[in-house]
Amino acid sequence: MPSLCICPGRGNARLAVARRTLLAGAAVVAPLTLGLLASNPAGAACVQVGQNVTCTDTTFNYNSGAQANLNVTVQAGAIVIGNNGNDAIRISSTTSATLTNNGTIDGFVTILSTVAGSDTFTNNGILKITDPTANLQEHSMVGTNFTQTANGTLYVRVDSNDFYDGIFSRSANLNGGLVVVVQPGLYGAQTTFTKVINTSTGTAGGFSSILTSSPFFTARTAVNADPNDLDVILTRVGFGSIPSMTPNQRAVGNALEGSYSTTLTGNAATLYSNLLAANSVTVLDNISGEGTSATQNAAFGAGSLFNNAMQGQGLFGPNGAINGLLPLPYAEPAKPRGHEAFAALKAPGKPQAGEPSRWRVWVAGFGASRGFDGQTSTGSSNQSVRNYGGALGVERNLSHDLTFGVAVGGSGSNFSVGNLSTTGRVTGGHIGAYAVKAWGAAYGAASLSYALFENDTRRTIVGVGTTETATGRFTSHQVGARIELGRRHALGPAAVTPFVAIEPAALWQQGYTETASGILGLSVASRTATSLPSFLGVQIDSRHTLSGGATIAPYARAPWVHEFLPNRRVTATFVSIPTATFTVDGARPATDAARIDAGAKLALRPGHAVFANFAGEWSSRTDSYSATGGYRATW
Repeated sequence: MPSLCICPGRGNARLAVARRTLLAGAAVVAPLTLGLLASNPAGAACVQVGQNVTCTDTTFNYNSGAQANLNVTVQAGAIVIGNNGNDAIRISSTTSATLTNNGTIDGFVTILSTVAGSDTFTNNGILKITDPTANLQEHSMVGTNFTQTANGTLYVRVDSNDFYDGIFSRSANLNGGLVVVVQPGLYGAQTTFTKVINTSTGTAGGFSSILTSSPFFTARTAVNADPNDLDVILTRVGFGSIPSMTPNQRAVGNALEGSYSTTLTGNAATLYSNLLAANSVTVLDNISGEGTSATQNAAFGAGSLFNNAMQGQGLFGPNGAINGLLPLPYAEPAKPRGHEAFAALKAPGKPQAGEPSRWRVWVAGFGASRGFDGQTSTGSSNQSVRNYGGALGVERNLSHDLTFGVAVGGSGSNFSVGNLSTTGRVTGGHIGAYAVKAWGAAYGAASLSYALFENDTRRTIVGVGTTETATGRFTSHQVGARIELGRRHALGPAAVTPFVAIEPAALWQQGYTETASGILGLSVASRTATSLPSFLGVQIDSRHTLSGGATIAPYARAPWVHEFLPNRRVTATFVSIPTATFTVDGARPATDAARIDAGAKLALRPGHAVFANFAGEWSSRTDSYSATGGYRATW
């Protein structure tokens, strides 16, 4: 509890509460000085008419000077601010003074009068102190009767050294709200701040609500041993024990709780001190690194695009299992088709007249835009991913019903997790092989690929002390495949092909330690992520001859997609707290989704063709749009 003193340096000597500063671990009395407005009593936005002063806008350091029977009113919406540690409002009355706050007073209030008990201060608005240069102390109104109405809110700062703001008045009639503003520090399980409301004649009523600025504390008031005064008791809540936390927040909080102590030093102490002063439990999301799980969705997306680019060549090429079943794009006029579905492949042995050559080369470009909604069940955040890249392949007909090809490619992916201020890039190199085999009207297609990815991540961490950035760089390896089976049914000029497919993939991410601008960096553990979507759908395709001899072969596919392995997780440890390890879930692909693919191949002249494909995938929490286009040459 601060001592009373006759403080010099503020005009007339008076009874006031000393400002306290902490130097070398000791409380030292530091008296206030008047500030900038000694020669401008009413300030820029306070207007005085007779003995009535009205503040209607933003005013800095209102100082009345010595006047009789002064009435000061801060109107609704007006703000009176104390800066550089000075009073927001200082009233010196030779008889009596009345202060009514209907707006906001942000700074200390000092009321001096030569007639004790004749002054009143009624708070119908907000009374707080946010100036970082202002030491923790009480509003000094020794002879004033303080009243807070149901519409008023009093903010008091507290710290772990038992310093605090408060009310020092003749009497206090309390109502409305009390907000305890927690300053950085290492707090014990319970801290009592004595005489936050300090009166000489007594208090009446009580606060209708008591809140804290930090989710990691609760507060209550208690009558002091001196019944004229009121204490505030602050109780710490475990980092993982806050009601309505998400599973991700609880995982981070429990890891932090297990390593907490009031005897910590260094970066660990700073991290916990800032964390305890945070304003929202969402800071646990900000420091979790959950957003870096987007590297997994980005890698799986790029690998899937490369695999589908390869397999699409086998399925829809001139000798493929789909378009190859129709009249050839540059053959002689087609003969009537019999019941055999694979009319273009029906003669085994040497190629027939008009059949395409055995060697083909193709080049394709691909891109995708994907959105993943976070899940309330885990507390994950929304992600957006952009993939782009290309592939170059060569294939050969090993027999009339078997095609084999190889391909290489590259990809780039950008991702963003807006809620967590996390962005990054995943750059990949791909190599793969594919094959298509026909058995009459049925077919099977398979592709296998390997990718090496370089991952770069960047997080901006807010809400825990000074804003920081943390960057990471690591490699990952992916093996993916796609296997598809189908059977074609000719229906007049078109055909219908039911099909099933699976697309398994495994991603091995290396562990890494972030480079941080402060103390909130993470050491992220190595991880194996898996994906196993399945596809059950139907395709409709046909072929048409255009003027000049060109042919176009359009198709559309409509599969239902089910993802068996949707989990995307990150396991990490705080660099500053090596014992605090946790695992959080990132945004997942949908378990079930509807997909539509539409595409076409245009044969311009013998040996040359262009192709394009567009696909959309939708579910209750994801959406995806992708496109592939390219050129094929045959010889």
